[in-house]
Amino acid sequence: MKQENLVAVLLAVLLVAGIWFFLSQGQKGTGTIGTNKTIVYLSEGQRDGPFLVKKIYPDHVDGLVFREYPIAFVNGSPLTLRAGESASNGCTITLTLVRIENGQAVFAKKSELTKPCPICLSGDTYIGTPSGQVNVKDLREGMEVWTTDASGSRTIATILRTGKTAVPTDHQMVHLALGDGREVFASPGHPLPDGRLIGDIRQGDTVDGARVASADRVPYDEGYTYDILPSGDTGTYFANGILLKSTILH
Repeated sequence: MKQENLVAVLLAVLLVAGIWFFLSQGQKGTGTIGTNKTIVYLSEGQRDGPFLVKKIYPDHVDGLVFREYPIAFVNGSPLTLRAGESASNGCTITLTLVRIENGQAVFAKKSELTKPCPICLSGDTYIGTPSGQVNVKDLREGMEVWTTDASGSRTIATILRTGKTAVPTDHQMVHLALGDGREVFASPGHPLPDGRLIGDIRQGDTVDGARVASADRVPYDEGYTYDILPSGDTGTYFANGILLKSTILH
């Protein structure tokens, strides 16, 4: 074997051995394994990203997964993971079970913050309430807002939940402008009461009884988007005077 080939083989063997050694170490906490991947160790009752570990067994883990896209769920859904299986928030974060070691679940965590996951309102949005227009950042659980009932009539609701979601630096919003002067900035996946998504709306469409003047994608320079869940059957509220539907479910 030529000397250069022997050197290449030895380097390859050392590289594989180094990777195996790193992954086989039972260190607690988090270790980096790439620019967007980390190793995470979780015990029962601990949560990282979208997955909460409830019970650890020799060959599987029971827990709850919390999804954020396309609809954000406040309560987690039961999920059982075995080695190689994953839990995701639906867009930016995925946890894959690697192994179970010393009573801990070892996950490979992958973060993809460039995906357009957040589906909420801009921080300068005002929500209609019986007391007037209130900035979405200032709303709290238990406060009253305007909603609509099943017949479309305006009625008072109580805020059950509030949401605040971190966004990547290159996140884009839709600037939805209606012909009657109303406008709102919301993420493309934010739903209208009829089920359409704001990102699918085009100039000339009709939204909340008005013709759409424009629906352009624009940069968003805040670190978070926001949402609320009003009580009632419809989950609707008035954002800058435009009737929208909450992205948060019970």
